[in-house]
Amino acid sequence: MTITAGSASADVTVWVPGPGGGLPLGTVLWSVPGSYSDVVPAVPSSTGVADVFAHQDDGTVTAITSDGTVAWMTNIGTDTLWAPDFQGGLVAFEMSAGGGGAIVKYDGITGQASTLLDVTAQELDWLNAPPQLVVHPDGTVFTVLPIDGPGVEMVVGLDSVAGGMKFAVPVEAPGIIQGYGNLIVAGDGYAYLPYKYRSEGPTGIVALMRVGSGGDASMITVFAEFPTGVEEGWTGYAITNADQGVLLSWESAYAGYLVATAGAGGGGVASLPVLPYQETVVQPMLQAQDGSFVGTYYDWQTSKYDMVAFDAEGGVRWTVQNEYPQMALADGGVIAWNNDAGTADIFDQNGNATGMTGLPVQSWTGNTYQVGSVDQVALNLTDVALSFNPFVGGNPSQNGTAVKYVNSPMFLPGVLKDYSLPFTLANLSLSYVQELSQLFDYYQTLSNAISPTHVALYPLLLRQATASRFLGALGLTNAIVGYVDHGLLGGEWIGDEFRKETNARGLCLWNWCLVPRPLYTWPCTLGTCSFQGHYQPLEGGFTPRAKVVFLAACDIDSYFLAQWHLATSGQALIVPKYNDTNTTMTLTLDSAANEWQVMLQALGNGSTVADAVAKGQAKAAINGSAYTWVTEGDGSVSFNAKPAQ
Repeated sequence: MTITAGSASADVTVWVPGPGGGLPLGTVLWSVPGSYSDVVPAVPSSTGVADVFAHQDDGTVTAITSDGTVAWMTNIGTDTLWAPDFQGGLVAFEMSAGGGGAIVKYDGITGQASTLLDVTAQELDWLNAPPQLVVHPDGTVFTVLPIDGPGVEMVVGLDSVAGGMKFAVPVEAPGIIQGYGNLIVAGDGYAYLPYKYRSEGPTGIVALMRVGSGGDASMITVFAEFPTGVEEGWTGYAITNADQGVLLSWESAYAGYLVATAGAGGGGVASLPVLPYQETVVQPMLQAQDGSFVGTYYDWQTSKYDMVAFDAEGGVRWTVQNEYPQMALADGGVIAWNNDAGTADIFDQNGNATGMTGLPVQSWTGNTYQVGSVDQVALNLTDVALSFNPFVGGNPSQNGTAVKYVNSPMFLPGVLKDYSLPFTLANLSLSYVQELSQLFDYYQTLSNAISPTHVALYPLLLRQATASRFLGALGLTNAIVGYVDHGLLGGEWIGDEFRKETNARGLCLWNWCLVPRPLYTWPCTLGTCSFQGHYQPLEGGFTPRAKVVFLAACDIDSYFLAQWHLATSGQALIVPKYNDTNTTMTLTLDSAANEWQVMLQALGNGSTVADAVAKGQAKAAINGSAYTWVTEGDGSVSFNAKPAQ
């Protein structure tokens, strides 16, 4: 349509609302202008406001909220290693013009800088490897520095919350260190640093330093190689093996090796098969849903990197030329980047190409972005693999830390209210403000409490809780989808009285009520009111892919539950069962949300649905709720990631 005002006019595109309508995929919702080279998701926290951090080539970092507001900007320099932390801010290893540097924490709310550690030019000169920086969910920042002199590297732990150094643990090496691998925080919560040293003999020893966030440390001897003369230089690549330790690959004398460690113990060593035209050892980058790995190696024939899928014993499953792995998918496939074509290609579990995607940045809170200017775009979320390392860099923020990623949107189309208060506009307004604040605190606190998992918890409130987004969330396999609101109830007006039937008819989101077709008999005749009252009939009811769906609404009965078609295993509904005295089949929404918090925390920490529901039942009894919680479907469902198979 065209809107005219005076002599000016503008063309406006109007899209039909509803589950089948809404904004077309790829629509830009808002933009922050600039010349940004990188967009990195911030980790949601009560001490942060950004949804993403955007980085420009001049060193400027911009903290941008989910509605497109620029919260703060700062310049961290151009020669800088930086990463989001788990407190909503970021940490940076900044180099100064004089040759020294500093490790700096930027507050998630204000962007204010605080120096955690000054690094001298001598220490950087003595460093036997490029600088490294990884962050632990508890706020510990790990790096490696020779703070006691040349040849005395230490794993240093800094406190990004309270400030200052927590510990400095010497790297154990009774000999000369020949090289370091990548520093990571694995799924078991420990930092691992791979390295090789030359002992007397001269035998080359491959080892790992395993350091906890409290400074407890141990050395794991991985492999004693044959005599290597005075060979210098070594490269190793570590990746988490679920929460069981790490998988390490390295190359020496043209041979590649893999070793899987479990905690502080050692592990079996396997030789990697020689791949076609392989020049470098395989670098593991992703862990797949079944516990296997996807990595890359340099192909000397094409002078490009190829992608390879393999298991912990070194067995190759498939290879694809000129692709660089980016994200592991729930169906066992992978998204990879093709540098020549500039495309993100999708491959299935057997390495067959199945399509292409724009590879947008996907934030923890379910928003998608593309870079240049920073554009938030309307796109479907990616169905990410259930592992501790489905993303390059460990998690959506790519900060070197392996945390299990479980997408968990919570739909709250209405405002939870204390119905014991008299219904007045003042009470409603007060309840609204308080509820928004409490909801965000509730999710952020709960997210921090789930360890070692970092569940992608985010409340979709009011206008954000749309029917199309709800249906999209149900389509994610490794998801926990929650709904807390009043359902659409069947019934009719007889005179001035509304006679409510005993069965629910659907779920009402902000812009639409989703009603299974077999129950769609009210308030108007089938086929005559597809837009009247915003009711959307669903042919055949709900067929979710999500592992767990939680429904907190009144009048959820057998008629409505019959319209939820679950797989015979691997899926579960959590729903209320009303007490016999609760003849109106009602529940209190704020109590239900409180009980769901207990269940969600249990699921995030690896409990089965049955165990989580038992905790919800106990909480409902404490709350004096007129209902309890039950499981429909498979109570054995859990979100435990698999170690290497």
